[in-house]
Amino acid sequence: MADSNITEKYEFLTQLHTAYDTTEQRMPLRSVPRIYISYDYEAMTPWQAQWLKAAISLKQTDTIYIPQWHNASNIVSVAYAGSTSISLSKQDMYKFRNCFAVMLFNENEINGGGEVYKLDKILTNNTISLKKGLSEDKYNNRDVVIPLMNCYIQPTDNVSYEFSSGITTTINYEIMPEQGGPSFPEIYGEDNYEITNTTEYWEIDPSYLGKEIFKYPPTWENTIGDKIEKNAELLDNDTGRVFYDLKSESMASIKTISYMAITRSDINNFIKFFYRVKGKQFSFYIPTWLSDIESAFDLKANDSVIYTKLNMLYKFYAKNNKRKTIMLFLSDFTTRIVKISAYSYEVIDGVTYGKLFITGTIGENINKSDIEMISYLTKVRLDDDAITIKYETVTCASIDLTFREVDQ
Repeated sequence: MADSNITEKYEFLTQLHTAYDTTEQRMPLRSVPRIYISYDYEAMTPWQAQWLKAAISLKQTDTIYIPQWHNASNIVSVAYAGSTSISLSKQDMYKFRNCFAVMLFNENEINGGGEVYKLDKILTNNTISLKKGLSEDKYNNRDVVIPLMNCYIQPTDNVSYEFSSGITTTINYEIMPEQGGPSFPEIYGEDNYEITNTTEYWEIDPSYLGKEIFKYPPTWENTIGDKIEKNAELLDNDTGRVFYDLKSESMASIKTISYMAITRSDINNFIKFFYRVKGKQFSFYIPTWLSDIESAFDLKANDSVIYTKLNMLYKFYAKNNKRKTIMLFLSDFTTRIVKISAYSYEVIDGVTYGKLFITGTIGENINKSDIEMISYLTKVRLDDDAITIKYETVTCASIDLTFREVDQ
């Protein structure tokens, strides 16, 4: 019944206290996020239309179990009648977080059907254990396991009749966590990063100065929106001169980046990352993925400065503490993190170059031609307590994230 328009939303709640100089104190108000799922439905038969009308007429305080159709998982080996164990692929295990029951569904059960089983355990060998034995043999490449979630049905805007028995509508569900369900193994949890080709072609360390580095590159599905927010107050009495009260030298970049997750592991990693940072609560590092600096010369191992083609960087970043770390992206798909201690400029053979003093030395010879890009490595937090995953297929989804640069 579900059409291709499926969205999944996770939402934390963070209280922000921002000082005059933009430093923040962040207080979490939810230990776990609220989870919402939206499905577009098209009813083509009377019973389907009747079910949809009945479901959205349900009392607001009642709950209903809903299969998460987009999280269906293929059985990877035969499970015989009477067995209580079902084997799945490793990347599918994260779908069963917060899950207490499943529905087994096969290709022959087109008009409804499916069998419901309560979960007993989620095991670390890519297996789920059921509280009762299977009623019949289940086969790989035919039978699927679908998580069942207890949900409130949110108020629906409208139902559209295409003909007497044809309905189109969107139903929004809020998942209600249940008590006493099976524990979820840490091996599949939020701290378990799943290897994926999307990110692994750039060798980026998982953390810097004790904070995570978010290393997913933009897919350039959309342009990157970049807003600069300055910390000054406009004083304007309308009749006289305009003045700006400089609250601090701090400025912040606010970037919105679109990502396309193209595997189930990619989708899992975005959700796990959101759980780790808990919405706005925890800061992390991210390269701008932009060519922010252009080196003027080859870099030598004992160099303690980097000369740049733009010579006026000192005018913009010298007094700001946010542009003090850069990441070099090299042609062999490795990266280097370099700390900037000061900005200046220097005239060489009549040409003025920017001059970046670095902490220590380069440590190796790097040809300018081998530098694909030099980006600032910025400390940021998410600018929203919610993440929305828009599924194009069950293994492909688009995700927009907005990053706000912070001091701590």
